[in-house]
Amino acid sequence: PNIRIIGKQARGGSPFYIVARKGAGMTTLQDLKNKPVKLIVRERGSTGEFFANKLLRAHGITYDDIKKRGGDVIFTSNSEAVSRMQDGHSDVWICIGAYPFGPVLELATAKGVVLIPYDRKIIDEFHRDYIFNIEEIAAKTYPGQDKPYVVNGSVDVWVTREDVPDMIITAFLDSILKNEKEFRSVHRYAEGFDWKDSASTPYLHRAAEKFYKDHGFLTK
Repeated sequence: PNIRIIGKQARGGSPFYIVARKGAGMTTLQDLKNKPVKLIVRERGSTGEFFANKLLRAHGITYDDIKKRGGDVIFTSNSEAVSRMQDGHSDVWICIGAYPFGPVLELATAKGVVLIPYDRKIIDEFHRDYIFNIEEIAAKTYPGQDKPYVVNGSVDVWVTREDVPDMIITAFLDSILKNEKEFRSVHRYAEGFDWKDSASTPYLHRAAEKFYKDHGFLTK
């Protein structure tokens, strides 16, 4: 309850993919609900695993449900996930990464994949409740992907506490404004920083909200 946002580091985010091995017979989330499936998610406690758990539950699926139907849930790294999928030891992989995402591209090129969509209502709900972006991955981004893939994606934000003094938050944002060219040059990811997009982030610290309004980045 005491966490507040200063702003968003960059426009866009890293999509959350639900990738099925081609030939595994998994094309919808309903298949995960009704068929035995060997599922891969990231390590416990990671953003990827947090999202996978929330996403499955939102569609009425739990890890225990999967195991009860004769499936399995493996918590592991991206590199191990690719190996397991290529060897046919796993069927579905829920992962997070920029696009095109190297591990998914490698798997799609070598073996072929199916990108499983999720309910648009869930996408909108996660956007509202967890500040996850809505990402549209253009058709042909991956081999065999013949239509756009609309999913949620992570957002990188600057986080603070509600009780942090206003002057510190103001100084933080002011330093970026006064050194914006240098800020954008430090890292490729910072090139996409946008003041108005940053100002639209929910749960802003009061000083951040005032800063954005004072400089015309937030008009509401």
